Amino acid sequence: MNQLYTGPGDSYLYLIRGDHHFSNAHSLGVRYLYSKGSTVLPYPTFGAPVGNGAFLSTGTHSVNISDTYIFSNNKINELRLAYGRSIGELPPQQNPATPRFNVTGAINLGDYQAFPQGRIFNVYQINEAFSWIHGRHSIKFGADVRYVQDQSSNVSSGRGIYTFPSLPSFLNGTFSLYSQTFGATTRNYRVWIPGFFVQDEWKALPTLTISAGLRYEPQGSLTEARGLLSLLDPSLQGVSIGEAGIGPLGAFRHGNTGIKANYANLEPRLAFSWNPGAGRAVIRGGYGLIFDDFNFALLSNIRVGPPLNYSVQLPGPSGSNSFDALVAGTAPIQTATQQQIGTFGALKNFGAITTVPKSLANPYTQNFTLGVQYQITPKTVASADYLGSVTRKLTDLSSLNSVLAANRPAPATSVADEANRLSQFQAAVAAENGAGNNRIDPRFNQTDQYQAAGSSNYNALAVQLKQPVLYGLEAQFAYTWSKSLDDDSDFNLAQVGQDLSYPQGQGANFRRLEYGPSDFDITNRIVFTTVWRLPFFV
Repeated sequence: MNQLYTGPGDSYLYLIRGDHHFSNAHSLGVRYLYSKGSTVLPYPTFGAPVGNGAFLSTGTHSVNISDTYIFSNNKINELRLAYGRSIGELPPQQNPATPRFNVTGAINLGDYQAFPQGRIFNVYQINEAFSWIHGRHSIKFGADVRYVQDQSSNVSSGRGIYTFPSLPSFLNGTFSLYSQTFGATTRNYRVWIPGFFVQDEWKALPTLTISAGLRYEPQGSLTEARGLLSLLDPSLQGVSIGEAGIGPLGAFRHGNTGIKANYANLEPRLAFSWNPGAGRAVIRGGYGLIFDDFNFALLSNIRVGPPLNYSVQLPGPSGSNSFDALVAGTAPIQTATQQQIGTFGALKNFGAITTVPKSLANPYTQNFTLGVQYQITPKTVASADYLGSVTRKLTDLSSLNSVLAANRPAPATSVADEANRLSQFQAAVAAENGAGNNRIDPRFNQTDQYQAAGSSNYNALAVQLKQPVLYGLEAQFAYTWSKSLDDDSDFNLAQVGQDLSYPQGQGANFRRLEYGPSDFDITNRIVFTTVWRLPFFV
């Protein structure tokens, strides 16, 4: 059956600005922007009835104050203060909110398990830049400091998810799987991101300009305002986790800091532009190193974990854990799990875990350029440029808890051998999860860790020809040959739940086997564009 989904929405935006000149040398500007909007997201993939989508409300506050002071004809100072607040909320689809009921072969009912969820960002920023022209030098230095707050909420299956194999089983309350997460999931993340820079553009010769600069951008530590962090730390050897005891993967560390600060992020920049003999050719080149900031997804993606949160499952109704008791929130499994929050109880296995190390390097990229531009005729210009970049320490997921080699069946030598030993392979797979499993550390099932282990590189040759034609018509031809290589191009920290190939498919210790052309690699790219400046509009 074809269904038509619509997403109506409203949005409002208001802007107020004011400018004042104290004198010819001193001016002040103030801007305030407010926006508010709402829309209905149809989400047909939820399998819900038509019209049972998600209501998204958004809001933005932005205040900017800029002060410019001209000390003299070669000295100027610019100061900017800013505050931004961004709100995005997805409330429950129904009031009151209900559990989620997934019925095989029928329409799914109830609130989507990830709602309500939302984020409120507060960003405080100060930016200072001083410019000074001295002889053949144009010098600029200053700072940019940001403080970011992120209030992130996600109910994460907190009302329960019930799966039914058929409509009759739903009507009878006979589910085939129940799962629910317990414990508060709202987190308040914090980070300081300071930056300092100095840059000098030097006219060394009439035909040679050299630009050199240095940025210092330390990464502030990622914290949670109330210390609501619990992360598996393999470095905590010999520390017991309740009755589960000790193991190769260490223990949970609690409270701040989530990820420590990195203070060694120095970023040099160097570039030149040379016009040999003041002729028709210009040669340009440059190098720059850039560090990437961490975002809160490193922590928000793994907010749910022992002992702050626990997830439970049932393969069907059992004794007092009936469908009616579960929906009412009075089932024994719910009461016991809720009481266990904050402790490790008698658990011997904590299920699947994703964690992040306390010390994590920022990803960085080195960029290289070298090119020549030549004026063939007074109106025709051609250029050829080499563009390159090397990126290291990309954030990626790696597996920590594979099946022990001694517990893996020997690979099948033929189809017949595989058929003869099928029960052996099935038994090995069945033993991968639960207490006493066949993994490196049987206290956990699949265990992944964010690591600064990914890498990529990009090399390209770009040529361009720009030629005015007739009557204001201008034509431009560009061709780029490039090659992009990496070891996991589809990993996206913000959408990790949508990725299908993490952790490394061929083993955490064989990352090099994943290295190859990027998913987005385009070897040849040809672009032809024209612009026509109509004479009667000029």
